[in-house]
Amino acid sequence: MGTSHRPTARRGAALSPSTTGRSAARPPAEDAGPGSALDAAVRTYLGHLAVERGLAANTLSSYRRDLRRYAQVQGERGRAGIDEIAEDDVRAFLVSLREGDDDHPPLSAGSAARALVAVRGLHRFALREGLAPGDPAHEVKP
Repeated sequence: MGTSHRPTARRGAALSPSTTGRSAARPPAEDAGPGSALDAAVRTYLGHLAVERGLAANTLSSYRRDLRRYAQVQGERGRAGIDEIAEDDVRAFLVSLREGDDDHPPLSAGSAARALVAVRGLHRFALREGLAPGDPAHEVKP
């Protein structure tokens, strides 16, 4: 019995557009939380930061918190995949951080800027890995 050289993905792992065929139906917006393509991209990025970059546990915890909130806000905006997010969506996230909501107090400019660093890193990673066609966070300023 020979070994297969076909790429496989862990359950819930983000797949690149070339391996998904891009014709699969997208999950509904209400599924944009845990288990969504965006959530999978966040988990993959956090794994990359832990293994490849060797970030400290506290830094990873901060990134995880910021990116979970980012995925939640994008899900509320109907964005289930990282490839669906536009620059306006990133800006809306920053506004939500500064204004707060029922579950989160408003953040200071410095804390919002730290969250934007995590979001920019996620989008750079997604572009580099072929998970998104562009980087919508590139031009967004805190």
